[in-house]
Amino acid sequence: MIKSVVVTLLLGVTCFVYSLAVSGVEVFPVYQVEQDYISSLPNQYVALTFDDGPSEYTKEIADILAARGVAGTFFFIGKRIEEYPEIVQYVKDQGHMIGSHSYEHTNLNLLTPKLLEDDLLESITGLEGLVGHHVELFRPPFGSADDEVVEVVKNNGLKMVMWNRDPKDWETERAQDIVDYFYSYDPSGGIYILHENAETVEALPQILDYLQSEDLQVVGLQ
Repeated sequence: MIKSVVVTLLLGVTCFVYSLAVSGVEVFPVYQVEQDYISSLPNQYVALTFDDGPSEYTKEIADILAARGVAGTFFFIGKRIEEYPEIVQYVKDQGHMIGSHSYEHTNLNLLTPKLLEDDLLESITGLEGLVGHHVELFRPPFGSADDEVVEVVKNNGLKMVMWNRDPKDWETERAQDIVDYFYSYDPSGGIYILHENAETVEALPQILDYLQSEDLQVVGLQ
């Protein structure tokens, strides 16, 4: 059920932002992805996206976001959802957004068109079976997407979500390094790529404090 709808015109881009009301959970702002490929948002909007789950950290990330009234966008790996199906359901029940991060998490540029399509469809089918609705968002592993990958993704009705802000949280050993990245770059219009690890969990409350103090609309992607 859709609680409210806001349509905003910024820099010539029509943005559909609405609050998604899900039975039994909080209402979170959501940005509707209309195009086949996206790597940024209009000014004043920010999206926090999380790759490589589900994992032991997923629930804690989902809980921190929900406590602040914010939807995260989780890109799950097909093989891992088979290990943690209950976590996928938990994220969905919390009201967060879910997309595919491929099935095998390999460089898709190296696959034949047939193997590429098989990987995509296997990951999407598994997710849809767990969340009970159509999954449209896709993020290629390592951000590797040549023209062939882009075409196969589009032909299968998926929307590719890239990013324009990368704190490189996968390589740091200090949560403060992640927070400092947010302070160092203008967050407005940012799609942040984050990963499920202990440092990101530790940094997340301070990140949310900062973004919300800047009067930015933190949105899930759908």
